[in-house]
This record gives sequence, C-alpha cells and structure tokens, in this order.
Amino acid sequence: PDEPDVRRHLPPFAKIKPIRDALKRHWYAALDRWERADQLLAGASPKSEGEALQLANYQRLREAAKTTGKAWPGANELYMGRSASFFYKQGYRHETMLQCAFPDAADIRAAFHLCLVTTGWNPATFLSLNVNEPFLEAHPKDESRYLLTGFKERSKSHQVTEGRATALEQHRHH
Repeated sequence: PDEPDVRRHLPPFAKIKPIRDALKRHWYAALDRWERADQLLAGASPKSEGEALQLANYQRLREAAKTTGKAWPGANELYMGRSASFFYKQGYRHETMLQCAFPDAADIRAAFHLCLVTTGWNPATFLSLNVNEPFLEAHPKDESRYLLTGFKERSKSHQVTEGRATALEQHRHH
C-alpha cells in the first residue's frame, strides 16, 4: 500500500514554554536540594530546625552507607540495631534520607519530560539510550555545548541534538 500522508502536529513554543519552565523549576530544585545536602554534610550550619533534622537524616544515611558499603543500606542497617519506632521517634525518615542523594520518582519524571520537551525526541528514543556506550559528548566545535545522540529504532537512524553544557553552571549563578 501507499505510504499514508502522516500529519504531525507540534504545539507552538508559547504553549510548551510554561510546561518546560515548570519542569525546569522542579529539576533545578532537586539539584539545589542535593547541593544543599552536600553543603550541610560538609559542615554548613543548618538555617532552620527543618534543615537540622535533614542533616541528622543525611548523616545517618552516610554513616550506614559507610559501615555497610551500600549506597542505600537496608532498613535494619539504618535502624542502628534499634526498633523502627525508635528510629522514627528520633526524627529519622527514609524519604528524607533518600532526598539528600537520590532523585525521587517526581524528580525522575521531571528530568525525563524536560529532556523530551527540550529535544522533541519521542520517549522510545530516550528509553533506548545505551548507557554502556557514549551518548553524551562534548561538541567538537564549541566547548560550551554538548551533543546527545540517540538511536531511533523504527527508522534505524541516529538522532542528534545539542544543548548548552553550561546550563547547569548558569543556573547556579542566578
């Protein structure tokens, strides 16, 4: 049969921009959270009682990780040989510990969708990135940019997009 006349509709950038901006805010908030956790663990003074409690959680995770050699120790290892109720009464929370070093489900979704909306790639192309092969590299002519290469299975072709390698650094200065 003849190839059908495929019509694709991409919304105008003005309609995409608010979504992209919300995704960027979420992702950069996650980066800020990890940066603040690093600062606290490096000796910065907590700015509030909430941050002091976060620091205690981060320190507990770090101690357990160091003792066990695991990035995410099991519950019994985090409980320090005590009961779960003792652990929680001390203000420890698994979710808080995770937030210092790992993206949560919302962070992952924000990053994934930000990549989609920024590049225009379809989800299958992103999901097929092979992390055992180079897919992110410096731009050969501009060190302030990067190239991201994915393979589109259906068309058996590579898709390349580029971005600012300094985007994260520029965010830090604003």
